[in-house]
Amino acid sequence: MKSYGLVWILMILVPVSLGASGRAWNPYGLSEDEVDALRVRHPALREFSEFFTALLRHEDAPRDENFAVYRPIRRLAMRRRAVRGAWSPDSQDGIQGQVSQALWNLASPELSRIDLNPDLQLTPPAQVSVFTEGLENRVLLLLRNNRRKPVALSLTPDGDSLHFPPREVSLAPGQVTGLQLRVWGEGADALGLRLTVEKNPMVFALPIRWRKAARLELTVKTQDRESFRPARVYVVGSDRLARGPAGTFLRSTWTEGHHYFHTRGASSLVLPSGPARILVVHGFEHTPATLNLNLEPGSNEVEVLPRPGIDSASRGWYSGDIHIHLNLVHKTLDQLVLTQDALLQAEAEDLDVSNLLVCNSLGSITFDRNRFTGSLHPLSTAERVLYWNEEVRASLYGHLAALNLKEFLEPNFTGFRNTDHAFDYPSNTIQARKGREQGAGIFYVHPVHNPDANELAGSSAKAVPVDAALGLVDGLEILGYGHPAASLRLYYRLLNCGFRLAAAAGTDAFNNIRRHKVIGGDRVYVQTGEVLNYDSWVQGLKAGRSFVTNEPLLFFEVDGRLPGSELDLEAPGPVQVRVEAYSHAPMDRLDLVFNGKPLHTVKASGNGTHLLYRGSLPITESGWLAARIQGGPHRLVVNNTDLFAHTTPVYLTVGGKPYADADSVSHFLRWIGDLRQRLLTEGLFQEPVQKRQVLDQFRRAEAVYRKKLVSVEE
Repeated sequence: MKSYGLVWILMILVPVSLGASGRAWNPYGLSEDEVDALRVRHPALREFSEFFTALLRHEDAPRDENFAVYRPIRRLAMRRRAVRGAWSPDSQDGIQGQVSQALWNLASPELSRIDLNPDLQLTPPAQVSVFTEGLENRVLLLLRNNRRKPVALSLTPDGDSLHFPPREVSLAPGQVTGLQLRVWGEGADALGLRLTVEKNPMVFALPIRWRKAARLELTVKTQDRESFRPARVYVVGSDRLARGPAGTFLRSTWTEGHHYFHTRGASSLVLPSGPARILVVHGFEHTPATLNLNLEPGSNEVEVLPRPGIDSASRGWYSGDIHIHLNLVHKTLDQLVLTQDALLQAEAEDLDVSNLLVCNSLGSITFDRNRFTGSLHPLSTAERVLYWNEEVRASLYGHLAALNLKEFLEPNFTGFRNTDHAFDYPSNTIQARKGREQGAGIFYVHPVHNPDANELAGSSAKAVPVDAALGLVDGLEILGYGHPAASLRLYYRLLNCGFRLAAAAGTDAFNNIRRHKVIGGDRVYVQTGEVLNYDSWVQGLKAGRSFVTNEPLLFFEVDGRLPGSELDLEAPGPVQVRVEAYSHAPMDRLDLVFNGKPLHTVKASGNGTHLLYRGSLPITESGWLAARIQGGPHRLVVNNTDLFAHTTPVYLTVGGKPYADADSVSHFLRWIGDLRQRLLTEGLFQEPVQKRQVLDQFRRAEAVYRKKLVSVEE
């Protein structure tokens, strides 16, 4: 991994770095408006995100309590647009007020608070701060102006032993700000804080307990000790702070905010002596290793050998993530995450196939466009495939991932009003057909992002019923950034229309953001045969020989057929089903799902790490049969709140009669009608013929659904 050091602070605070001339160095040739579009739109939201992530470095910070505070602020940050092309009308003061209240409600044993009421009051942290000799230490402090007028103040160190950069702060009435004080020096038994308000100083003292420094020389190796093993590593010292090697880009998991780093196999860390905890994870097929140590002052050498478990490759199954962004929003453009960084993470996460997607965000910048070549990246190996692909983003139609592209699909985005591609043309149907002509795999991604909105407004797969009916989409990302339960319901409805669609998974990781998805934390396994080959992997995924998972390995057969297969039965009767699942996080149950409803359920027993079912299931009508694993939250489930795995179905035809569910078919007829209305009222087209062409696509799709309705009624 590259050493990013303190550049993360710049990533959050400014859109680009300034050269000696004072002009922004920007390799994309951005206009000033485009550069400004990279900013987080309100500084209070930016401040909250930075402080929240820093707070979670303390392992004892209560996760549930803090995330309950965080979620409304994240929704506020995500509510960027009231309508397409217009920013949310939330007032600046309204945003600041909500953020201030949320900051004050955060909780951590290391958190201090100063309330600027008529009498300044300090609430010390619940735990005495642990400082380490020879290290830069830190203090987290909240300041609240509880007066009726604005306050300007300065915060400086008091005393000669401990130092931090002075801070100047201005606070409106009711405003709260969070400060991270980076402290260096030795010898004092308390950190002195001199707070000066309106030329009136007041001194506070925060008690300190000192520990000597310990160096941890950590190696992660294969079982034979002959090779280093890249891995994801969590280290927490006796001060209960997460630690990483100097200069490491210390990342934080999406669900619980635990901090980690990726190692190539050898890492050196300095942390306080005393109790320390290490967790080493290498993908889903090796048993995670947990070590509880007592570090002595000086050097400590530790070797970890992750134990291999199920070898999916020996069964012909290879893992992949169809949705990775190395660089997207909120960053300086001269600090790009490189493809070699993605290779290290793929090796550490034991991810076989990494689909790196070029796309835009909110404006006309297409991130990583210069990296697309239409072929395997040269860093690819026999065990790790890296391929730069594309996410097509259309405001009116939704988002597509196009895999194994040979030529870039232009334009990369449509319907972004203040850009060069403001028009809602070409449609996703046109783009999907162009991709298909290259042999690409076409998958709608994060299909439902907001289940609380109406179905069309809350979907990022708005045109999926159109493209499914026209045979231009291969599958759906049912596990990843989108809402999992709502995405699964959409998938089931499409299957219930008789469409053959593969289950796919992708993280939608923004790899340049500190707290975001872990690549491969949601992944899809594809049956390709004995050797990993990217063309075969994409073809296998298109054919539905797949299962998605955020931890369990799920192997499913019906009468010896793999997921994605078709099975013809002359008459109603039994089929033989075999399911085996392995997981390091406990599974609750296995559901065998027929036409969207559980046909048979197997409860997990023991520690829930292994499930096996062999049996006969009665099939009375045509339809589809899939296996689904569910479980609760777990530390190893890093991108979702619950454990989950799901196969693509085996499709069953009884007596030659195709399957379709009238309610599902009618549902998508209404959906397309709503999409047409949105196109007619909001759509923007350069030429009338373009609008007519898209409306004709809608009509042809509706004809497919009406034909299915007639078939069902017969």
